[in-house]
Amino acid sequence: MTKVIKAESKKIAVKAMAERILAARGDERETLLAECDEIAAVVPLLPPEELLFTLREADRDAAVTILSHARTAQLQAMLDLELWDKDRLRPERAQWWVLLMEECGEKPLAKWLKNIDYAELSVLFAPLAKASFQNEEGEPPEGGEEEASFSLDGVHFFTVPAKIEPAARKILTILRMESHQKYLHVLET
Repeated sequence: MTKVIKAESKKIAVKAMAERILAARGDERETLLAECDEIAAVVPLLPPEELLFTLREADRDAAVTILSHARTAQLQAMLDLELWDKDRLRPERAQWWVLLMEECGEKPLAKWLKNIDYAELSVLFAPLAKASFQNEEGEPPEGGEEEASFSLDGVHFFTVPAKIEPAARKILTILRMESHQKYLHVLET
């Protein structure tokens, strides 16, 4: 019985902290989250829009820490809000998200990639990555001046902006390991 009471007390305290964080604005919200002992329990309780506003206000290190605790549904909602400008995809925002997600580390990436929708993966990578086969000489396709090509299997190549190549490679490698079907979907789109 004591364990049940402690668990309920902790739930109530976490919900109260989430409400306090939601009531705060700007730097105060970031500080409360950064200093929160229960950040892993609080972040999943935040509405995606509020989480997005918090990430925009936070410095890079805090944004990585906060995002690493987000649920897949929160990430998907934030990507929906961030990657579109009316009916056009925004490649610069997709780059920002690929870099931020990669900085969160392998464990959160694996969790998100296992659960993320096919469509969301397409929206994230479509403006950034071109997939193609090797040429007749077995070499990667020619990329632009500020592009990099890489292959995870020696047959299919991705061409991406050079500044996100390591992050894109890491995300696609984890995707290939966690959900080969989703990886093939990204290749096709």
